[in-house]
Amino acid sequence: MIDDLAPYEFAPHPVQALRKPKDGYLSLFSLAVLGLAFFAGGLFWAVSAQAGVDEPTWLTPKVVGAFACVAGVGFFSIALFLLMQRLGDVAERGDGGR
Repeated sequence: MIDDLAPYEFAPHPVQALRKPKDGYLSLFSLAVLGLAFFAGGLFWAVSAQAGVDEPTWLTPKVVGAFACVAGVGFFSIALFLLMQRLGDVAERGDGGR
């Protein structure tokens, strides 16, 4: 038998704030360099690819180069967005990053 008149005693655990990383600018720089490397490598691959006589698939070297260029632009854009987000957080706090 369930007693519905009993007081409900639920004490939730206190929520802890997420800890943000202090630095991490090296990882953002590395991601940006990786993006530029992918873009440059994909561009070089697509430009220097030779047209094949029998290419039965849609996955030609030019398409692979274009995908690498798109991935490079994506990596660089993500790195730039995260950098701007961190700089905005620093400016919002007004402590100069300390």
